[in-house]
Amino acid sequence: MKTLKKALPVAAALVWALLLLPFFLGAEAAHPATDDFTFAVYTHPTWVQTGSILHVLKDALSYTLRTWRDWQGTVTGVLIMTLNPAVFSLEHYGVHAVALLGLILLGTGVFLRHFLQKRLNLPWRAAFAALSAAQLLFLPDIVEGVYWFNGAWFYMGAQAVALMTLALGDSLSERPVRRAGTILAFALCWALLFALGMDNYITAMMTAAALAAMLAVGAAPAAMADEADATIELNAVAGGTLTGHRYTAYRIGSYENAEESGGKVSRVDVVNADGAKAWLTDALSKTGTDRTKGCDEAGTIAHLTDAAKTRAVASALAKSDAKPEAAAAVDGSGASATLSVPEGLYLVADSDGQPVVVGTKINGLDLASQTLGVANVKVWSVPLTLAESTGAKSTNVGDVRSFKASFTSPIGVPATLMLTIGGRGLSDVETVTAKAGSDTTSITVTGGTADLTAFAAAHPGEKVELDYSAKVTASGPTESDAAESKDTLTVGWDDDVTRSSEASVSLLSFRFGLDKVSAADTTQHLSGAGFKVQGPDGWLVKGGTGWTFSEDESGATEFTTGDDGLLRFEGLRAGTYTLKETTVPDGFWSIAKPTLTVTVSNDGTIVVKGVDEPNLTQQVIGTGDMDGWTVAQVRNVNGVSQLPSTGGVGTALTVAAALSAAAVLLALSIELRRLSVR
Repeated sequence: MKTLKKALPVAAALVWALLLLPFFLGAEAAHPATDDFTFAVYTHPTWVQTGSILHVLKDALSYTLRTWRDWQGTVTGVLIMTLNPAVFSLEHYGVHAVALLGLILLGTGVFLRHFLQKRLNLPWRAAFAALSAAQLLFLPDIVEGVYWFNGAWFYMGAQAVALMTLALGDSLSERPVRRAGTILAFALCWALLFALGMDNYITAMMTAAALAAMLAVGAAPAAMADEADATIELNAVAGGTLTGHRYTAYRIGSYENAEESGGKVSRVDVVNADGAKAWLTDALSKTGTDRTKGCDEAGTIAHLTDAAKTRAVASALAKSDAKPEAAAAVDGSGASATLSVPEGLYLVADSDGQPVVVGTKINGLDLASQTLGVANVKVWSVPLTLAESTGAKSTNVGDVRSFKASFTSPIGVPATLMLTIGGRGLSDVETVTAKAGSDTTSITVTGGTADLTAFAAAHPGEKVELDYSAKVTASGPTESDAAESKDTLTVGWDDDVTRSSEASVSLLSFRFGLDKVSAADTTQHLSGAGFKVQGPDGWLVKGGTGWTFSEDESGATEFTTGDDGLLRFEGLRAGTYTLKETTVPDGFWSIAKPTLTVTVSNDGTIVVKGVDEPNLTQQVIGTGDMDGWTVAQVRNVNGVSQLPSTGGVGTALTVAAALSAAAVLLALSIELRRLSVR
């Protein structure tokens, strides 16, 4: 059954050819007669004398113009008849019949293909075979219709030209009158119709006027339709952003001869946009792209199916200095951007991304095989985020801190994707744990850089999280000296483009001081005073490379003042610290041992507050070599008179009062005993 279906068209074509073959074979018997000689009188002598086509054409035009003025006849026919084959050779007279038969078939085919297939979406080949054969088989007079030049070309030749002209005129009514090729086609259509209607002066002028009106009515809507805005919607690949990017559209080509079927465009011609030829030719040449047969440069680009070749051509177009004037431009915002442009095929250049070739919809429709007017944009830069895993803003020097970096793996697979971990005040990172979905991989960090190329390629469009830890070795209370983890994600693309994005996170560490002085003379700094400190992480233990912490006081470090009476506490995170005096300087009361708190906020604000013997503690700014520091000035006493006279009574004052009272009672008791003995 399948073989029969394939054989039927072939058999039909053979039958059609056999029916028409006799008409072509009969051309050999054709010979001139009657008017062939009448009109040849005006041009044949010139050919015999000069052998010049130009001289013959000049005499033919001269005779035609005289006829136009003097005789209300068919002027175009007169010109053709004065150039009949008998003027040049009787031997090859029949060649005109072969040419005429070919013209008849061509005209019939062009007419039916345009109006049946393009206009009505109907099959045209069967109709062409039937109609072309019928019009020859049923000619009233085969001699006057085919073989006699003056009669055949006057009637059948004019019919064939008229059919092609009607198809051309109808197709031009859909085109904008802007491209050079379209303007030439309009001029040809006008000339052909003018010639077909040129019976005499009056009919010629009427035809010209009617033609001008027809073209104006047909071309105006086409031009308006062409200028009507279509759109190109640009979408960032998953997780990407177009913010900060500028997109510029350059017109590669325009659409012609679109054919619709089932709400889709089944075929369309893409032709060079005005002024684009040199630009397109240069890009195709630089990428070694051959023109597609039957297409110009824009059509060639539209027919590209290899993604790598298309990217190469787009890149060459974007880099070219021969680009035409931009059709539109827009700044990206968020995950999308929209360009409003006339219908056509465009290069969309990205200020910081890969250019793309994209076509608008055609009369609001997509191709049967492709969605139009939408493009996923691959930005070259891949944004990176970084945070301390717990969200902490400050740290103790000596802490091991965890960090989490993340990015969305690009859909367009880059040649390389590397994460460089830098910064200050942190130990070197040895491994990074990469996670995407349920896939978790440990990646070695070499020379501060982790190669993420393979992992990212395995998870295009997915969120990638990177976890790593580092020990804080140094930090300070300002952004300039805080510990900082600074990551750089470097993406290398195949087209020699490299982009880097950075993210960083800082962890502050704070400081405060203690100044131990005499209550009697605050300029006297006391050595030998010991303190233990309890902070938010436990009791402070001083190590060689930072702080560690003890759960109980017995494991805490006792910090002892030197000759300057000062203690310095640096590299501590925000929180409340309780300072407990554990050793009193020699010569001072051990019953008056102050306890105080130092509260440090994340913004660096520090508040000193006395707890036990609160009036012996005072907050000051700067002392000794601690210029600008917040310092707790703590006083020791060695006499009742040095105890504060205002504020709370305090433990030391209570004890001193009790001792004084006991001493008085003891003295009275002794004195009374002495008197009683007397």
